[in-house]
Amino acid sequence: MPVREIGNEAFEGNATITSVVIPQGVTKIAGATSSVSFKRIYVDKKGNQVSTNKAVGTAIVVSGSGTFANTPKLTSITLPEGLLEIGSNAFVGTNITTIILPQSLTTLGNNVFSGSRLTSVTLPGGLKNIGRNVFFGCTNLKTATLAEGITAISNGSAHPVQSRAPNTQSQGSISLEWGTEISGFFAYCTAITTITLPSTLTAIGDYAFDRCTALKTITLPASLTTIGQEAFSGCTALTTIILPASLTTIGQEAFSGCTALTAVTFPALLTKIGQSAFAGCTALATVTLPASLTSIGQSAFAGCTALATVTLPASLTSIEQEAFKGCTALTTITFPASLTKIGGGAFSNSALTTVTIPETVGKIEFGTYMSVHAFSGCNKLTLVSQAALGKVGYTGGIEARQSTQGFRSTSN
Repeated sequence: MPVREIGNEAFEGNATITSVVIPQGVTKIAGATSSVSFKRIYVDKKGNQVSTNKAVGTAIVVSGSGTFANTPKLTSITLPEGLLEIGSNAFVGTNITTIILPQSLTTLGNNVFSGSRLTSVTLPGGLKNIGRNVFFGCTNLKTATLAEGITAISNGSAHPVQSRAPNTQSQGSISLEWGTEISGFFAYCTAITTITLPSTLTAIGDYAFDRCTALKTITLPASLTTIGQEAFSGCTALTTIILPASLTTIGQEAFSGCTALTAVTFPALLTKIGQSAFAGCTALATVTLPASLTSIGQSAFAGCTALATVTLPASLTSIEQEAFKGCTALTTITFPASLTKIGGGAFSNSALTTVTIPETVGKIEFGTYMSVHAFSGCNKLTLVSQAALGKVGYTGGIEARQSTQGFRSTSN
């Protein structure tokens, strides 16, 4: 009777097997096989024994959840054409360094290679269903190629976790502290330097390249429309980025903490820059925003301490809270006549010396705390206000001027 399925934990605890030949007709490999000592796994088209140096066959195999997870002696695997799916966690924590994914592959589950020792990978263009965090934490991965046909890099995730930490209030005791655990498609691939993206790609998901600290440059395709939340956050080696003309959305904290980033080219169709999108980019010196832009998100450029020149477009209507907070090199800025709102703390603790508020501005806001006015801490600032002078703060200008340090005003 031919074998059709290999069940859960079929090889559990077997420390001597180093290779397996899977015969034609097997359609599913299910469940975890942790602690197995596989070195190579081949699929045989006809069910015959094959050479350990060569894989043949076109059997259609579905790898179940955790199939080869945590098998420390598994260092290489050859998968056959005909393979359609690799299930979630299939190779988590293995010592695989190279793998060739077949062109027939259509589905990758969640965390498939997470924490493995892969050094390079090419994803075939036929992939239609790609799970989360597929290469998360592959710290040896240096190069990755996504073939033509792939349209999206899937979203990662962030969730609260508790960690144990020393209690500073009581010597020798331990406290539980809440933090956030982040995972993404290539997140924490700290050795990756080369990523090739296809012309068919339209979306880069949340946390996709988070903390890829060796990534210096990446070419984004002309088809791209969306960059997700924290997609490139903490890429501390990234020096320049050219955002394609097709891009309409930059997600929250998309490039935050990219401390080597010196230049950004913004696309003409961009309408909004998300919250903290470029916060903490301490090498960014010049920003020219496109004519299509209507809103600059909260803390979008906060802490960009080298930012000395900002050109705002005539289309801009709102600058949200703390957008340019702590931009200590920014001494001057020209507001467009289209502007209607300046959020609380928008330019707080910057080096501004003179600003002119357009008549269109309806209100210059306080921030979360009453003392954090839009220009709080701008000790050298002279505010040249037109019709908006009486709209500072709540109902008049008095409270705002009293609550800011060194804030002075003159009217035309």
